Amino acid sequence: MPSVNPMPFTFLLWHCLRPGETSVGDGKVRAGFKRVNEECVLVFDLDDNEDFRKEFAVDKERVCDHLFFHKRGQGPATLLFVELKGADVKHGITQLRSTIEMMRPRLPKYAGRDLVAVVVKSGGAPRNVGDLCEDFWKALAVRLHVKTGKVDLRSLLPRKPSAAK
Repeated sequence: MPSVNPMPFTFLLWHCLRPGETSVGDGKVRAGFKRVNEECVLVFDLDDNEDFRKEFAVDKERVCDHLFFHKRGQGPATLLFVELKGADVKHGITQLRSTIEMMRPRLPKYAGRDLVAVVVKSGGAPRNVGDLCEDFWKALAVRLHVKTGKVDLRSLLPRKPSAAK
């Protein structure tokens, strides 16, 4: 059973950080940010990281590829869970869901407000992608996006700062 430590940002920084990077890619799919002034973008490897899988006691098939931390100026931070897929969108959604479910109990209360999940695919999407996104929202209260090719993650950031909770 995984430890019940608070959100493992210290763990992520020491074990999963991709220093200096603001984007990730795998074949025909890519996701990331072009950095702008007063902005912090951190990218963490999750599924290819053995330390991460051990910390959360989970196998590679149940973990999404990457976690992005984004913060601009004094605005709220956003965590973006990213899965790069060839065509199996449903499996990507399953990986995103299980990653969020296992990490959410370790998030500080304030961090749970601005979570985004995205599958970046190279192939076609299921016809019912709208239903899949709606089901994801109902289950997790997290916005899910299914995008193709190269994705500017800035376009998926919440438009307005979250209300204080």
